[in-house]
Amino acid sequence: MSSVQFRIPEEFESGFKSLIKLNDKQFEQLKLVLQSTKPGETETALAEALAGSFGFIPSEAVTMAVTIVSVYRLMFQTNGSVTDLSAGLEIAYKTAPTSAREQIETKLRERLIAILSLQSNLFYTIKSLALFDESDAIFTECRVITDIRLTFDHQAVKDGYRSGVVIHNLKLGYRQDGEPLHLVVSCHGSDLEQLRAAIDRALEKEKAIKEGELGKAILFIDKK
Repeated sequence: MSSVQFRIPEEFESGFKSLIKLNDKQFEQLKLVLQSTKPGETETALAEALAGSFGFIPSEAVTMAVTIVSVYRLMFQTNGSVTDLSAGLEIAYKTAPTSAREQIETKLRERLIAILSLQSNLFYTIKSLALFDESDAIFTECRVITDIRLTFDHQAVKDGYRSGVVIHNLKLGYRQDGEPLHLVVSCHGSDLEQLRAAIDRALEKEKAIKEGELGKAILFIDKK
């Protein structure tokens, strides 16, 4: 068994509890729901499917969906076996403060093994998206703040401005080692035109790849 020890954050404990409380028939239905996810769909779509299939209130459906997706992500991050991960999470759940008081004898390990062993679209979606996490810096957001800078006659400021320039500050947000960071780059309008041309070319190449022979053989996952 793996020596890695896990700790279940309090916000995920209710997700594991909901998974445990499902009866065998409901758990089989859960597996069908997981297998019916479409490529690229993750927490939001899964939560909607769970709410429709089990009548969960929205918060309960979201918690279970986020818990399941997080377990998949953890499996790809740790690169361990399904059995070891499931056993470690069961131990972590049993020792969590809220679950320990309930003294529930669970089938959590078996159910996690069954879920993680499903070769579903959700499995491959999360595995594909996990490849992004192998990069040093991962894009999160962007914003362009436009500013005007004026120049004045150094001998007669009161005479007003003589010239000016429009500056576009490109703010890029990214995540590195789990920490949110940002970078601000000052650009001229011509710089943004160059950036747009590079982005347009990249999107054209992506479209050509997906619509070409590779697109017929490989299911490419898009971030949604």
